[in-house]
Amino acid sequence: MIPADADELVTSQDIAEKYKANEGNVSYWTTLPGFPEGWPSGPGRTLVRDAALVDKWMKENLPVYWAKGRTRTTRSVCLPAARRIW
Repeated sequence: MIPADADELVTSQDIAEKYKANEGNVSYWTTLPGFPEGWPSGPGRTLVRDAALVDKWMKENLPVYWAKGRTRTTRSVCLPAARRIW
């Protein structure tokens, strides 16, 4: 059952688009420990997930993809400042 407190629901396709990955990656991620549970929804019974839980999991487990999912306005707030290596 979809949690009542889920503000936004996303499909695997939505996840792939947001985090700049292909659906094969997302399919694999869903098998990893702790990836948010999916619930069938709609006439096609497409699995949907809580977007906030997916984002939290991505940040903790796949930070490079998580960073790709940040919008231009949130990138500077979320990512650490670049360090010079020279």
